[in-house]
Amino acid sequence: MLAFVWRTAVRKGLFGGNRTWMTVFAVVGAAKVLRRVAGSEPEVVYCEPLKRGQGLVITHLDETHDD
Repeated sequence: MLAFVWRTAVRKGLFGGNRTWMTVFAVVGAAKVLRRVAGSEPEVVYCEPLKRGQGLVITHLDETHDD
């Protein structure tokens, strides 16, 4: 959904001159820059395709947990 809004804002706002879409372009662009600067991009820690019948369990241990 965000990709659609971004493309439309670029097309209609940046290149088309529509003031509303230009504002959307500025807001979404600023959010993208802030996200990149803040480093909130998700980090891939494991990637492997699952075969038929396999499952995946995701757990989160708090930082006070000792192994």
